[in-house]
Amino acid sequence: MSGNPKGRNSDAFQLWQRAREYGPRVLEFLWSVVDGAYDDDHIPPKFSDKISAGREILDRGFGKPTQAFSVESDGTDGKPVTFTLNIGAPNGDKDRDN
Repeated sequence: MSGNPKGRNSDAFQLWQRAREYGPRVLEFLWSVVDGAYDDDHIPPKFSDKISAGREILDRGFGKPTQAFSVESDGTDGKPVTFTLNIGAPNGDKDRDN
């Protein structure tokens, strides 16, 4: 039996479709923020807004940077046990060039 016997949730699919349709428009907006475009009140974006927009563009173009998470505790034999979770490109930055 399938893990999702009723199939794909139609609301989630519609949201996904709309996001894909608006993607180019949102990307153009993010580029305009990075480039310092003025808003309707002729106020330029703050530097922090430019950084945030640039980060969003890079995250979509290259993937989010790898984040490491480690937990250490004593094992039953008294030696340290380490658990590491890496979030990001499967092979670190090597996959970003592909």
